[in-house]
Amino acid sequence: MRARLERLRPLIAEAALDVLLVAGADNRRYLSGFTGSAGALLVSPDGAWLVADFRYWQQAAAQVADFAIVRMPPMTRLETTLPSLVAEHGWRRIGVEADHLTLEAFDLLTQALAERSATLVKTTGLVDRLRQAKDAEELRRIQAAVDLTDAAMEHAAGILRPGISEADVAWAVEAFMRTHGGQELAFPAIVAFGANSALPHHHPGAYQLRAADPVVIDMGARVDGYCADLTRSFCLAPADSHYADVYAIVLEALRAAERQMHAGLTGQQADAIARSVITEHGYGEFFGHGLGHSLGLAIHEAPALSRLNDLPMPVGAVETVEPGIYLPDWGGIRIEDVVVLEDEGARVLTGSPK
Repeated sequence: MRARLERLRPLIAEAALDVLLVAGADNRRYLSGFTGSAGALLVSPDGAWLVADFRYWQQAAAQVADFAIVRMPPMTRLETTLPSLVAEHGWRRIGVEADHLTLEAFDLLTQALAERSATLVKTTGLVDRLRQAKDAEELRRIQAAVDLTDAAMEHAAGILRPGISEADVAWAVEAFMRTHGGQELAFPAIVAFGANSALPHHHPGAYQLRAADPVVIDMGARVDGYCADLTRSFCLAPADSHYADVYAIVLEALRAAERQMHAGLTGQQADAIARSVITEHGYGEFFGHGLGHSLGLAIHEAPALSRLNDLPMPVGAVETVEPGIYLPDWGGIRIEDVVVLEDEGARVLTGSPK
């Protein structure tokens, strides 16, 4: 945690801030180790504070080593406590995470500081930028989450049979993860049968599997705070060769991306590798989302594998690679692995067979 603070402080100085108020829950945990659902960090060039309410005094003391604990009096809020800290330390330019602080909270803090000659300065991405490159401990936790998710997918594939419902499979994979070391699901599992599999974010329901239905299962475990993400597509007994043909195209796109990706590539360039394969086969209009996203403490993090990301990706970025083809009234096929970017290429963390 101390090393992460030292990497953040030059960014605070570059933004000409006296202190940065960190409100995002994942950013709080990344910098301090604190897992409470409420609280705020204050990081200056020479200090660090965790502001916590009564519910988290003991938890903060147990989890946090490199921050001074500021105990808010019971039944008070941050806008009540912050002015006294500003006065004590003489802060004038206080950075806030514009992408994590609500408009209401921003207005309340602005009003509270009106008499302190202090200004809130909106910032974006200061901590999130640091989180893009995962360190060895983060990679260990992500790998543990990936391994559990692989095992859960094997379990799901083993129970697929005609007559089972989407909801039955979704519950089975959730129960498996929670009883085999998972903290929770990284996101609600997607289980889609038949034409429902053409909906990339279908919510599993009562639809029962038929033998020739396309099947898409997308899920991820959370282990020690870190997420995994995995999608596999199945068909118990295809009615014709169409399923195998489309599956082969998606798999070719996945393998091309994994073979050619490396640190230093932009998200836009990575997306283009897989997209060109699908487009060359005539299905470009049916691949309507980005190739993937990063993950870690959150299931969706930067940098993204997307036409919208023209920035180079760092060594240690962990990315999903998930090309898909979605055909209305027929179904969809998506195949997804998790990789870590290195100078020489992309190392696949996922072990689930394809």
